[in-house]
This record gives sequence, C-alpha cells and structure tokens, in this order.
Amino acid sequence: VGRREPEYPETLAIMSGHVILECTEAGSEVDLAMSVEAVTGFVAWLEAGPPGRNVGIV
Repeated sequence: VGRREPEYPETLAIMSGHVILECTEAGSEVDLAMSVEAVTGFVAWLEAGPPGRNVGIV
C-alpha cells in the first residue's frame, strides 16, 4: 500500500539502494524489501492479475 526508505534498524539488514514496500492482504500486513528495479517488475506482475481481482498498486 506504500513505499518508503528503510529506517534503522532495517538499514543494518537491507542492501543500499533498496526500498520497503508496505503491503496488505486480507488484513495481514507484510513489508517487502527490494531494489527499485525489482519494484518495477513486481508492480507489473500485480497489474497483470486476472480481471476482477482487487489489487492495490504500490
């Protein structure tokens, strides 16, 4: 549901240049760390979902 820069202590475990994607599904929250380039592919994959599927784009 959002995108942000890593914060301490996340910066200790996440590679430089990566961002955090904040996602929710059926009330569950999960944070994903990935490169900006990978975010592009991830969002394209989400947008390619079947019709009728409710997907919030980052």
